[in-house]
Order: sequence, then C-alpha cells, then structure tokens
Amino acid sequence: NHFSVDPLLPAESMDWEAARAFCDWVNGLKSVRDPDLPERERIPDGYVADLPTEAEWEYACRAGTDTEYHEGDGEGALEAAGWFNKNNDGKTHPVGEKKANLFGLHDMHGNVDEWCLDGWDADAYKTRVDGVTDPLVWSEGNPYRVGRGGSWCSWAGGCRSALRDWWTPDYRYGFQGFRLGLFPGPLRVKQLAETEERVAEPASSEAKDPR
Repeated sequence: NHFSVDPLLPAESMDWEAARAFCDWVNGLKSVRDPDLPERERIPDGYVADLPTEAEWEYACRAGTDTEYHEGDGEGALEAAGWFNKNNDGKTHPVGEKKANLFGLHDMHGNVDEWCLDGWDADAYKTRVDGVTDPLVWSEGNPYRVGRGGSWCSWAGGCRSALRDWWTPDYRYGFQGFRLGLFPGPLRVKQLAETEERVAEPASSEAKDPR
C-alpha cells in the first residue's frame, strides 16, 4: 500500500493483474472452504471468489436505488456514504466507517476505485443488457479494464453509482483497489472461456485510448 500496511485500510496500489492473481490465490486455499468455518468466512461449494463485472458492481452499489449515491443525491449524500476529495484528509480511511447501503456494503463510493472484471466497452449497457452472460470484451485491440466507484481523491461526480472509468491492466496508483465477490463457479468458467475465445481472435483495429 502507498499509505500504510494497516489491515483495516483498503488494499490500494493494486493493478488489475494483481487483483485477479489474488482471486486465484484465495480460490486455491483449502482453508477458505472448510465447512466448519462461519458462513461469512468461507467460500461455499460451487462458488468462486472473483472481481465483479461492472454491471454486478453497479447492482451491488445501488442496492435498489436510482440516485447519484446510495444515500441520495448531492455531496451531502456522498459525505454519508464515502471518502472523496472534500473529506479525505489526503489519504484512504479504514473500511466500514461510512454508512452501508441497503445490501450492507460499505465504501462502494470513494475510498479506493475498484477494478471490475470487464474490459472497457463504451456501449456495454446497450449491447450486454443482462450484464452477465455475454463475453467480457477483452481483446488484443481493447486492453482497457473497467474501474468503478471513485476514490479518496475523486471529485463528487467521480464517485456516482453510474460513473464508469478505465485503465490498462498494469495501471497502479494509491487510489486503485478492488473488491471480491462470490459467484457461481460454472457461470464464471463459461464467461471466461467465451472471453478467451474472443481474445484469441485478431484485433479488428489498433488499440486506442478511449479517452
């Protein structure tokens, strides 16, 4: 971490490749599948830990809301939900200090920007309306990966539930982190297999930074 090794702070300075490697490491641990562990501490049979797709991330962030932040609209709502450039003191903060959303999830807005599984697709919400079953749009011609949620150094608008961003998979900085989710294993295997097939296809055009 750029700021501290305090275990209560979110992991940051994490690139997409490191985040996926962490998922693989967790899934390979026998200890996390011990049936004697409390439910909140283990991975159930048939599930895998992974990064969420951005549609899964947004669903989890909104928790049934349609406002800018899960606590409402405007900076006052964000103040209650997350750390951003108006209240951050120039650093990340221990997780769970801000108000959770209706799903019980903390820090979906701000603190650290969170990698998603997807490759960047400007038209994702038009072409992949279910957010789950289609390939994840990785390819040699599209090296960018999605980040969501904003961070401690983001302006308020950059922390909105709907705000989408992207970086190359090797990008790492003190505002970049990730969040694990649990997903049905067969579905993730299918998604990744379809994506690998697309990656193997020749790129239709030279990669360009979408910014």
